[in-house]
Amino acid sequence: MPKILKSQIEKDLTLAIDAFADVAEYEDYKDRITSQLLKTVEVQGFRKGKAPTHLAVEKIDPIKLQQTVYQESIARFFNELDPEVKEILSKEKRVATNSVATLDPEFTKEEEGGFKFRVYVNLLPEVDLELISNFKIAEPKESEIKGRLTKEEFFTREKEAFLRSLNVYEDTEEKTTEESQLMVDIQESVAGQENSLRETKDGTITLSSKQFPKGFVEQLIGLKTAEVKKFSLSVDTEAGKKQKMDFEVTINKIRLPKYKTLIELFENSDEAKKQFKTLADFDIFLTNIYTTETTQILDSLKRQSVIKALVEDLPNFPLPQDQIADEVERILNVLQERAITSKQSLMQVFASSGLPDADKNASSEEEVRKFVKGYITKEFKLVDILRVVYNTKVEEKMTDKDVEFLAKEIIKDPTKYEIADAANLTEDRSKDIAYDRLLRARSFKWILEQVKEKEKK
Repeated sequence: MPKILKSQIEKDLTLAIDAFADVAEYEDYKDRITSQLLKTVEVQGFRKGKAPTHLAVEKIDPIKLQQTVYQESIARFFNELDPEVKEILSKEKRVATNSVATLDPEFTKEEEGGFKFRVYVNLLPEVDLELISNFKIAEPKESEIKGRLTKEEFFTREKEAFLRSLNVYEDTEEKTTEESQLMVDIQESVAGQENSLRETKDGTITLSSKQFPKGFVEQLIGLKTAEVKKFSLSVDTEAGKKQKMDFEVTINKIRLPKYKTLIELFENSDEAKKQFKTLADFDIFLTNIYTTETTQILDSLKRQSVIKALVEDLPNFPLPQDQIADEVERILNVLQERAITSKQSLMQVFASSGLPDADKNASSEEEVRKFVKGYITKEFKLVDILRVVYNTKVEEKMTDKDVEFLAKEIIKDPTKYEIADAANLTEDRSKDIAYDRLLRARSFKWILEQVKEKEKK
């Protein structure tokens, strides 16, 4: 039985353990590992695994043999030390992560009396979770939702969209109005930029859909069939900047809606009645959607407030800086590739990336790096807090069945779970995603139970 010589916590994130196995135990296990390895060696003139030992040994790289023996031995011996390691962790009041202990080649060696080795166990950081009970988060109000339509505005928008989608449009020789549906040819290009021309033939546009750049619809009002309209507009780009665009629109056909109101539509459209028996049913449907969306947004705002408090108000603790650096470089490389492809600067690509702080208009590549590192550091801190909560506070741990069920759901409908790069979603990756989401959800549930509601003035 191997024994622990000493243990100590290094840099607050790893437990270093020096251990020793006596010579008899080690040599016995070493011989068995070597024997198994020799059975895989092929020597000309002998069946696989049947060659004399001295000939088989000559075919094996001695360094590879030693590494295999070390790795297999440590895996076995460390497993036997598991009760003692747990006792050390309990005494230190620390939690090990699920990662496998890593060996240190510098301290791993055969000695006259046996086999000495050192392993490192990754630890979760020490986080003072009791401070969470001091958080006081104000319940967000519907009026605080930025850009949220009022219920009346939401009803108006959805009813107009429903009327447009099921209306019957009839050809007319009248001039275009805001209610017209047009068959058009469109040429558009960036002003002053060669090779930017894009053409659309016989496209259908409904002017009342409100999906066009500001000023676009106004340019097409009062035109006749076969008329051509040329104009320029300043439009918003994905990077949040203005860009001048040149348009040439040819009117091929003009149509007008047959039904002016939803009442007319429900009186005459079988398709409308198939979806909702009455106009009142449609109102109930819209009310449920609006209420559900509002609740989800308010829940999300509260979660964001709690996350902000977790990251900013809990004291900092050691984070794996090498992993943070690797993730920062990965994101910067992705942004740089996009910049090259789109012929934009790194700052422009970052501004349209949707990443935190992207709206701050970074003035240099170094500032982009600073923003990305800040975001990644906060994310690592949040993840570690949630892992500590899960491992030390959450009583209802996830089961393998929980993970497998969610993993199957993710594979079935990646879009529903907003999975990036869904085309390359593997079974193992879906399980990793499922585990991570279940851990976050259960940890966050515990956190919300600790947070107090801020008193309303």
